[in-house]
Amino acid sequence: MLYSKKYLPVGSVVGLEGDSRRLLVIGRQLYSQTNNVIRDYAAVPYPKGFTDSREKLIELFAMYPFSFSA
Repeated sequence: MLYSKKYLPVGSVVGLEGDSRRLLVIGRQLYSQTNNVIRDYAAVPYPKGFTDSREKLIELFAMYPFSFSA
């Protein structure tokens, strides 16, 4: 791991505060070539998921408030 942080497991369903969508975490600590930064999470809409290779992933920093759904 790049940083010693506690991350949610891949497969977790989260929601961003102020947004009714739910997101499925599909990756952690990903390098974004677009912005040259390391993102804490990559996510796709839940329950739709990743259905098209041309879709963009949702890249999240942990600093954005989110809630965890079991």
